[in-house]
Amino acid sequence: MDTANDDKVVGNVILYDEVLTILPEGVKAISVESYGTDDHGEPQLKGEYTGMLELYNTAPHMTPKPYGWGRVASEPCLYFYVCDFIPLTHAMPEPVKLAKLVANLHRTSVSPTGKFGFHLPTYDDTSMETTLAEVIPRFIGILERDGRSIKPCLIHGDLWETNIGTDATAGNIYIFDAAVYYAHNEMEIGIWRVNHHKMKAKIYRQEYAKQFKRSDPVDEWDDRLKLYGVKTKLMYSAGVPGGGEYSAATRGRSSGSNWECGESEAAAGTVTARFGNISSGGRRNLVVVFPSPKEIP
Repeated sequence: MDTANDDKVVGNVILYDEVLTILPEGVKAISVESYGTDDHGEPQLKGEYTGMLELYNTAPHMTPKPYGWGRVASEPCLYFYVCDFIPLTHAMPEPVKLAKLVANLHRTSVSPTGKFGFHLPTYDDTSMETTLAEVIPRFIGILERDGRSIKPCLIHGDLWETNIGTDATAGNIYIFDAAVYYAHNEMEIGIWRVNHHKMKAKIYRQEYAKQFKRSDPVDEWDDRLKLYGVKTKLMYSAGVPGGGEYSAATRGRSSGSNWECGESEAAAGTVTARFGNISSGGRRNLVVVFPSPKEIP
């Protein structure tokens, strides 16, 4: 661990050498919050870095720039991920602006293989889509009948209000903490149809539909969103045992349609280094803030 590298740290900030080597030139760490370790750290942080890089390469104006990830050699099961830190407010995002950004991401993204899914786990892959296709082929299979086709679109994969922030100065919207893969674009907004999220407000789905045409059959659009929302309910139920979402999700699965249901610079010279794990208590992060005399290239 490096404690004396004055070129990279300020005051008593302590950083691991592996993190220091990834930091962009001209930045210094000014704060460190917390560490977390777990056996899941490697695939989770590798997946987050790779997925966020895919998002950044497609939509850099709405994605904090990723710089790297790696393992701390001196600590067992400790991994890190470094990206731009952008001071954000977590007020609900402006619906029209968000809809345009998300629809443009879906529209302009291109699957490198022409297929659905992702080449490594991002803790939110296509397994649920496959399950849904098997459980209710009526809703999913019909999307590609009679000459119709579905484009694999790059989706954030966990796009709810806590993973969306607004730059308080410029008003630009950013997305982060992604679990990306290529999917039917409507899979992205199924989470906006789930009752325990604030983004269940109809205006978010309505504005998105203005920007990205509903897939045929159009009259089944809302049913498909409910179906895609099952994934979110099951994930939530795993993290909040006894919260009732599992039974609600399974009721939704069994009853068909009768459900229960920027272009702005980041703050100059700031980077977030995230050390994380997945555990029953959630992922803990190490957040490192770097002010710089010059903008990060």
